[in-house]
Amino acid sequence: MAKDPAFLFYSSDFLSGVSDLTMEERGHYITLICLQHQKGHLTKKIIDLNAPNISNDVMDKFSKDENGLFFNKRVDAEIIKRREHSEKQRNRALDGWKKRKATANATALPLENENENEVIIINTTLNKKENILNSKIWIEQICMTKRLELSDVNKYLKLFLDDLELKGEIDKPEKDIKTHFINWINIEISKAKKDSGENDKEKINRELKKLNSK
Repeated sequence: MAKDPAFLFYSSDFLSGVSDLTMEERGHYITLICLQHQKGHLTKKIIDLNAPNISNDVMDKFSKDENGLFFNKRVDAEIIKRREHSEKQRNRALDGWKKRKATANATALPLENENENEVIIINTTLNKKENILNSKIWIEQICMTKRLELSDVNKYLKLFLDDLELKGEIDKPEKDIKTHFINWINIEISKAKKDSGENDKEKINRELKKLNSK
């Protein structure tokens, strides 16, 4: 896990806590508590390197652990408090995500004798279909180039994806599925142009009815 880049700093508490220190001592103190946050409990060598000629008043604000390392009790407490809060937030977010996922995929729940891998496949299929159906710019380009209404293209695309799923071909990459759909539209429009009794939309609608009846 990456190191936490911050901890809570209470300015009022800090000012009252260093009221008996000189400005130089305050500089030593703030440096050491930042080092403790980043490196953990401090050796005397680290303290001497970063706070030369440190005063007893500053050192009195640090305790020694069982290994002879120095630490400020308040800083330790704030680090632990923030870590616990972050863990609670993380667990809360995971619980919320699981609930939303369960609701969204309620129709994709496995039978009692199905395994977890099958659920993952179903969820992946749903996500892929949703991603393609939400490809707004791509769909608008089809509308412009094929001179079709947005609502019609969305309807055609949904039926097309449902048909791919029934055929077991929805596991293809999204790019390939989109290309397949455009080729399908091109073929249907080409067929429609050869039939003088129907326009493009009527021809495609007729073909879509065939897909629905399968």
